[in-house]
Amino acid sequence: MQMNDENIQTEEVKRAAEPEYKIPEDATDNSRPNETAEVVTRESAEETNTELLQSIDKKLDMLLAAQTATQAAKEE
Repeated sequence: MQMNDENIQTEEVKRAAEPEYKIPEDATDNSRPNETAEVVTRESAEETNTELLQSIDKKLDMLLAAQTATQAAKEE
């Protein structure tokens, strides 16, 4: 069958009317366990922040020591 202009326009209208995202047929199927996100509590976030700050502090101390040693070597 050869498509004429009217058929092409009808097909374009049908495509435009279709949603881009289709809900899966099994979307209401509760037999599968739901995927859950990790719950982040304020306490665990504070612990993580503390660990990160300690790590940064340690690296800064190492950089300062290296800079001091380099400066001392230049002055000799």
